[in-house]
Amino acid sequence: MIKLYLGSFVLLTVGIVIGVFISKSTEVASIADSREPGVSADQARTGSLATRSDERLRNLEVELASVSARLKLIESRENPTSPGTGQIEDEDATTPESSISFFGGSREPVAVVEGLVAAGLDSHTAEQIARRVSESELKRLELRDRAIREGYIGSEQYREEMIALREEQVRVRDQIDGSTYDRYLYYSGQSNRVAVSSVMLGSAAETSGVKAGDVLLRYEESTLYKPGDIRGLTSQGEKDEAVNLTLLRDGEQMTVSVPRGPLGVRLSAIRINPDDD
Repeated sequence: MIKLYLGSFVLLTVGIVIGVFISKSTEVASIADSREPGVSADQARTGSLATRSDERLRNLEVELASVSARLKLIESRENPTSPGTGQIEDEDATTPESSISFFGGSREPVAVVEGLVAAGLDSHTAEQIARRVSESELKRLELRDRAIREGYIGSEQYREEMIALREEQVRVRDQIDGSTYDRYLYYSGQSNRVAVSSVMLGSAAETSGVKAGDVLLRYEESTLYKPGDIRGLTSQGEKDEAVNLTLLRDGEQMTVSVPRGPLGVRLSAIRINPDDD
């Protein structure tokens, strides 16, 4: 599919360029007849050709940008889980309830049992964990269904009942150790690393030396697997107290001190094979 669009892109580009040159040759003959009195043919031709050439070049740039954007979109759909890609997300963003999937918080269906087995668990243990997670999620779905039927969806009662269920929620992350969870995320097609996409000027991150391209590994002693992991950590403890942020830069692990609070960064969810570390 990508080769087909690349071929179309080349043909479109060649066609536009040829069209520009053909139109220039036809304009030369017509400019002499349409020039104003007192203006020589060369002057009229030069001014008109410059103006129209600029217009056509702008149109050509627009066409090329449009085709390039479509190619990038197609390529991202062809490789939705390739390493280094992921949805950009603010550190303070919240995940809407409607986007929470059956397992693990990803917007795409995740084969929990297969992912756990690939991470090193036996099939019986993997199925038990998946069932516990499923039962927990089903309780939330049943609460939502009941609240809609009985007309109290969005009420204080509904929020309190949902909070109670979330406190009892069974997550895959809580059922296995950190290294197995890391492998589970990777082999089930989910992101398992947090990369810095950009750093705000004047932010705590910039002051502490955090740079775009850094991969954040730990905030204090808490391992970071997804951008959402850091949201609750920055608001714990005392405001502006010094905490350690462990990161990976150019293959080297390092630790910087940051003040507790918003880092001032945009984060990207990426996938890295933990077995390659």
